[in-house]
Amino acid sequence: MNQRNSRIILNTIKDYQEDEYDVVIERYKTLEITMALAKTRSNCIEWIKLLPDEKVLEWGADYGAITGTLCKKSSHVVCFEHDPAKSKIIKERTKGCVNPPTIYSDIHQFNEDFNDCHFSTIFLIGSLEKATQYFKSNRPEEALLAYLSNFLAQDGQIIIVCANKFGLKYWSGCFEENSRRLFEGLEGYPNRPEFNSFTIHGMERIAKNSKLFIDDVKFLYPDHKITFAIFSHEYQPYISSLYLNNFPWEEKRAKLFSETKVFDNILREDLFFVFSNAFLFVLKKRNAGKNTEPVCNKQIFIKYSNVRSQKFQIRTDIIQDKYGNRVVEKRGLHDATYTFLNNMLDTYRNNYQTLAEHNIDLIPCQAKDDYIVFEYMSGPTFSEHLCELLNKRKTSQFKKEILLFFNRLKHASPGNFHITEEFVQVFGDVNFDTLQISAPISNIDLNFDNIFVHKKRYTIIDYEWTFNFPIPMGFIINGSLSIFLNHFETDHNEWKILKKELLGLLNISDQDVIQFNHMWYTFKDYMMGENQSTVREYNHSKSVKILS
Repeated sequence: MNQRNSRIILNTIKDYQEDEYDVVIERYKTLEITMALAKTRSNCIEWIKLLPDEKVLEWGADYGAITGTLCKKSSHVVCFEHDPAKSKIIKERTKGCVNPPTIYSDIHQFNEDFNDCHFSTIFLIGSLEKATQYFKSNRPEEALLAYLSNFLAQDGQIIIVCANKFGLKYWSGCFEENSRRLFEGLEGYPNRPEFNSFTIHGMERIAKNSKLFIDDVKFLYPDHKITFAIFSHEYQPYISSLYLNNFPWEEKRAKLFSETKVFDNILREDLFFVFSNAFLFVLKKRNAGKNTEPVCNKQIFIKYSNVRSQKFQIRTDIIQDKYGNRVVEKRGLHDATYTFLNNMLDTYRNNYQTLAEHNIDLIPCQAKDDYIVFEYMSGPTFSEHLCELLNKRKTSQFKKEILLFFNRLKHASPGNFHITEEFVQVFGDVNFDTLQISAPISNIDLNFDNIFVHKKRYTIIDYEWTFNFPIPMGFIINGSLSIFLNHFETDHNEWKILKKELLGLLNISDQDVIQFNHMWYTFKDYMMGENQSTVREYNHSKSVKILS
């Protein structure tokens, strides 16, 4: 622990509101401060269901970045953090909670107070790697888990969030978290033997020797420190989807190759479970018995969209029942998100018939309790299809497919664009030299990842950013192409030339693009709202040495 950083974190918690922490993160731009204060730190466990009266133990709570989320889920949270300075920070940080945690830094006092207590869930968020802080033995991880098992209910669970020793980011040039050295974990920590990290097979051995077993595994992306997507054995990433590989919260790193391209090859070989950057393990007592029945309504994929204004923050889950049937659920992370969710229902009701006439379908959705349920669609996305064409250098076919889709969209947009008061509030004032076509209702997020194509019929599975006023179709086209081509980390000039050619074929001029860029930055401000600095939190400058 850096004492200067610790003082900054404590003073921030005392002097700032939680929604102002980003100001401090941006000012200091250090990994320790960012990880202590970032709002998205709890994404890795926020989705886990806990009963309000469950007894929960967080072991190795660090600065309490996760603790507040646990206190919202359970009224009985106990934290153990061996560093008294950090325990003081946790106490200060959680004093406003309705159910503040009980905090310990003395293991003897903890043993005495909880000798006969059994917790239903025990969390170790990045703390198993530091097991030597608690047990000086040849197998400290096993000793720690065996110790904690004494406090675990018979049908309880231990949740472990940790880095993958063989995570792709470490091969590419990210510094190992604890040693802050390149390749330290890959080489087995020759310089810092007090630390460790794990593979799935390594965790299986540790669990077995601790009289536990792995009941479930999740794969955290981009990593365990700040997580935006959570995959599983039942639901793996698809080609071209793993492009958040710059890790802006790291202070410095090398970059030996394009992680996006390597991840694509890893996915083709079905090796994501080997090279995922981080894991979440669910461990249970061996004598509790492994449930061989399929889990009913299991979360097999979780995605967070919470680096934006609170009124737009949502979580997307893919749920699988015991028969293998799947649905997609979108739920708000705040009460203010209700209108945003409701707009999706209105978009489907008001548009699905008109679009269907042009061979474009919206995936059906319906309201259920406080969330929205969508039908699940399987198969390759439009993005995967286009990526394969580019990877095989079938550029002519790629252009043909792009033009076919966008021309169909243009035919479904019979009107001419005109500026409205609502438009200016979201996208700002613009001035086009040429006539712009537009639909009365416009979905600006036609990301190719959100489109499936089958026999020349397109299905759009995500339409959360739909507005009930005219927006230039060229803006939507330019945005879709930019997002798709920006996923390719190399050959930038080649993609710029290709994009310019496609825009020309779709009658979009350079002057139009200038106006579209202005619209995009204004919309970004609208989307971020009170969280403007959160964007900078994940994009602050750092030292990156490109060696590829």
